[in-house]
Amino acid sequence: MLRRAKPYGPRGVIMLALSIVALGRAVAYLPSEHPTFTPALLQEWPIPIPVWGALWGAVGILLLVQAFRRDHALALAVMASMATLWAGVYVWAASTRTYVDGLDAARGSWITAATYIATAVIVVCISRMINKLDREVPHA
Repeated sequence: MLRRAKPYGPRGVIMLALSIVALGRAVAYLPSEHPTFTPALLQEWPIPIPVWGALWGAVGILLLVQAFRRDHALALAVMASMATLWAGVYVWAASTRTYVDGLDAARGSWITAATYIATAVIVVCISRMINKLDREVPHA
């Protein structure tokens, strides 16, 4: 008999939501004529923007797959790391008053940095959660 796949506990459900966030960021970095979601700082780096999109896509897929498994540590660590890295990028962009197409991007960069910092903190807290299923299943 086939079992219906479902996320592993409440943390797995949260990881599905995080995978949507990561995959959304990946789509935002697809080649575009007007890269509205990309700080100028990233546009100046030697690593092309689509590579960052591919990394975000990999994070999203990792979260999606691991949401259905018992061990969530790797996926949550990678998501927290990416969120922390991006927080740093946006703090740098805001503090150096980076401009995109002549517009002051500092305001938007601060709020985006705060969002990524909050995401990193939330992911770390989620990683420390005890899933209800973990209480029911003895550790191997």
